[in-house]
Amino acid sequence: MKKKIFVALDNSEISNALNITKEIKDYIAGIKLGLEFFTKNGPKGIEAFSEFNIPIFLDLKFYDIKNTVVKTIKTLDGLPINYLSIHLLNGKDTLLEAKKTVDNFARPIKLLGITILTSFSETDLKGVGIDNSVSKQVSLLANLAKKTGLDGVVCSFNEIKLVKGIGSGLEIFVPGIRLKKNDDEQKRTASPQQAINSGADFLVIGRPITIGEPLKNIKEIINSLN
Repeated sequence: MKKKIFVALDNSEISNALNITKEIKDYIAGIKLGLEFFTKNGPKGIEAFSEFNIPIFLDLKFYDIKNTVVKTIKTLDGLPINYLSIHLLNGKDTLLEAKKTVDNFARPIKLLGITILTSFSETDLKGVGIDNSVSKQVSLLANLAKKTGLDGVVCSFNEIKLVKGIGSGLEIFVPGIRLKKNDDEQKRTASPQQAINSGADFLVIGRPITIGEPLKNIKEIINSLN
């Protein structure tokens, strides 16, 4: 089951992120680096992980006008990344152009569409003017990902089966994985076993692994899935 887990290294300290990766690299499918890390360390920070020869998911969740999104994505060409995230709310034209852009990279990467953040509830959606239920909105966005040729989507455990019903070919990354109930910002959560049983391709797990003893934590998670 170790090939199912991307560990989220969502802090800005590169030395800490590198140490954790070195310690657990043989037990994971890859690493996820987000906005906090990239803002502090930039492209050189990404390149520092090349020595580990494991997949990298750069989770920048692009959302802007098409010209800005596409030009920004082009600046990533040549970096040792395997996955890149973009908000599906960008719409059809931007998604098509973004996909075309990454397909023309020196080393093509896969583009993942963000559906609805796991920190959002039904109430939060309505608060920003979206009257659809979370499941309805995720369905609309996942269908858009399929139609525009994206490689996968990021969604919560609750929507895995819904996304799988849209059609084969979309890789499903599931964040909001918790080993026990936590008082944090995540609202649509699941255990590792729940997500795997529902058909997740990859679990994105951060703090349950990185806080405390990373090697011990990842082994416990893997053992719980066997």
